[in-house]
Amino acid sequence: MKAFFESYRENVKLPVCLNALPFGYKAHFHSSVEVFILLDGEYKIKINDELLLLKKNSIVISSSFDVHEYIGKASETFNGIVVIFPYSFCEEFFSRHKNERIKNNFIVDKELANSLSYLVENFLNKDFSISVKKETSSLFFSLIEEKSTFIKSEKKGETILIKNALFFIHENYDKQIKVSDIAKNIGYSVEHLSRVFKKYLGCNILEYINDLRLDKVSDMVKKGEIVGFLGPNGAGK
Repeated sequence: MKAFFESYRENVKLPVCLNALPFGYKAHFHSSVEVFILLDGEYKIKINDELLLLKKNSIVISSSFDVHEYIGKASETFNGIVVIFPYSFCEEFFSRHKNERIKNNFIVDKELANSLSYLVENFLNKDFSISVKKETSSLFFSLIEEKSTFIKSEKKGETILIKNALFFIHENYDKQIKVSDIAKNIGYSVEHLSRVFKKYLGCNILEYINDLRLDKVSDMVKKGEIVGFLGPNGAGK
């Protein structure tokens, strides 16, 4: 699965509440925690390469750096909510489960779905103070916690590696950088970095950098900006 890093999410300070798009959204990931609540109808989601057909009262939790893709509606009508929490809003939840992860990202529970959607509609999606939204977020994840089973996580170190590598790439993509530069900066061997990167993103590091550069140029062209070409010195091995 080829996915992109939603780097702008790293600067978002408050939870973001969105209506699910009928025709989906491409594969992506970020350090924020993303929760999908399907209140009615059917919808398809892919998370970490697992395809899920969601039905009414389904909840899907995408943890930090889980690759998730919204395929789109699978019924004529549907009602879905997406809530994106900055990591700081669920830090308490994660501190209670150090080195653990939710066994199943997918929950079907009418009571839970209704309770979470109530918090979204009446608190998270309103113009309340940060303290109120943090308290609401804490309750939101406590409700999920009551319905979840946790198991030991084997990818914590890999998550940190990917996060640091992507931050370095997004800060330096417009420079001449090599895979060895990234590995040295984040403290891993080139071989280990390359293997984990390929595993998570479905492409190698040089492909990701070049795709990122093309996306940035494309955005500038759409905005009518005049930009210089990146030049012949692209990413090196």
